[in-house]
Amino acid sequence: VALGGQAFDALTGELIWRRTDLGGTPAVRGEALCYPGRWVDLFTGRTVAEADGEAPPAGAPHLLAGDLHLWVTPEPALVAWDAARRELRWSVPLPAPAVAMAPADGWIFVTLADGSLAAYSTTASE
Repeated sequence: VALGGQAFDALTGELIWRRTDLGGTPAVRGEALCYPGRWVDLFTGRTVAEADGEAPPAGAPHLLAGDLHLWVTPEPALVAWDAARRELRWSVPLPAPAVAMAPADGWIFVTLADGSLAAYSTTASE
């Protein structure tokens, strides 16, 4: 279980590793944790890759959907970073600040602070 900059054994609750330079809730892909600006090994806590340009604001909601790392910004906007190409795929303004995000079948659903729900395709053509 990853919580902030630390990981715990899910069965025993024992601390596996702790890093003071990591914060926020990571997105998870396989055995890697995606923190703003870096990828970390789930089992050791070691940095496995720096994420140049891939840096959501601290504490911002973010998730992984395919090769995309998506996050919201304070402006408010939704940003899609292409992790495979290491470049910005797209960015769209949001009508209100985002509260939460969820991926489903090629779409990102964003719950907004005004109570509305917005949906964005994860493909560039839609």
